[in-house]
Amino acid sequence: MKTQLPTYLNFLGITFQGDIDGITCYRSKTGAVIWFPRAPPKCPATDLQNQLRDKWKAIINDWTELSALARANWNLVCDRASLSLHGLNLYIWWRCSQDDSIIQTLERQTGVTVL
Repeated sequence: MKTQLPTYLNFLGITFQGDIDGITCYRSKTGAVIWFPRAPPKCPATDLQNQLRDKWKAIINDWTELSALARANWNLVCDRASLSLHGLNLYIWWRCSQDDSIIQTLERQTGVTVL
């Protein structure tokens, strides 16, 4: 189903893209909003998709299980190093790369211990 975005939403600068409450939305090349009921997947997730989903779930679960002080320290490292990141972004990068040397360099430069 194709529809034009209501003018008050244009005024607010709201753009739609992706799945929102059972509806898939995207913009066409002309700028019109295309929306339709979200369809179920045609085939089940592959083993690789499930492995990657499990990996991301584990990283986020580990982040949420960190103490408030530990999460604040990850944020503080980003602030003191003038990184354009949130502490969560740095934590996810570190978990994916497992590059302790860069985190240790940031710890040394900022004076904040996170590992």
